[in-house]
Amino acid sequence: MRRFDRQLTVNLRAPFALVQECLPALRQAAAARPDHGARIVAIASVLGIVSEPGLAAYSAAKAALISLCQSINGEESSAGVTATAIAPGFVDTDMSAWAHGRIDPGEMIPPADIAELVLALTQLSARSVIPLVAMSRPGPTQWRA
Repeated sequence: MRRFDRQLTVNLRAPFALVQECLPALRQAAAARPDHGARIVAIASVLGIVSEPGLAAYSAAKAALISLCQSINGEESSAGVTATAIAPGFVDTDMSAWAHGRIDPGEMIPPADIAELVLALTQLSARSVIPLVAMSRPGPTQWRA
């Protein structure tokens, strides 16, 4: 339960608290630029969509983060504040180093691809709501991390 609580704290409670704290400023920014709006981008995981054995707590927390983004869209998109959850498979970072024994780091998603996607999302008009973007590695493991 301690591990589960930590996953929820890091991957759901902290983003929820951050959004709650920033929401007045996001609404104000969206009102000041109604054609552009204000965007929240959360880094979830493809494991929030399709889980893998041994990662139940992490997967559940990331699924809840995806749901949080959808809830924000339902509650705030009419005010110009939207949220997108990016759900990538393994990204070649220190956090995924534990998987290098079974997945070649050269096959993992480059961090620069995530950054490019975040930048692209921030350029969209307020008329586009993108609740979820799933990213996978090429090949037969598309719906696996």
